[in-house]
Amino acid sequence: MAGSYCLNVADLADLLQEAGFRDVSVQTAELDAIWPTAEEAASTLLGTPFGPLVAALPADAQQQLRARLASMLGDSAGRVTVRTVSNIARGTK
Repeated sequence: MAGSYCLNVADLADLLQEAGFRDVSVQTAELDAIWPTAEEAASTLLGTPFGPLVAALPADAQQQLRARLASMLGDSAGRVTVRTVSNIARGTK
């Protein structure tokens, strides 16, 4: 599941070409994801491939997991910024 976020530039380009796209171009961009609080940042876990695993946990375990993640992200009262790296692809079909 987590591997769905781990395609390198060459693999992404190959997949698009195998799917019939031409003139494929892939660029890597660094982006900042910003949340008002660590708790809000931790809540985004449910929107990742790990979301179904977390949702299957008992409610108290979900709460503990989000609290632990929030504590690792920083002060709960302050803004949280996480630097991300994304591959942006384009091609024609």
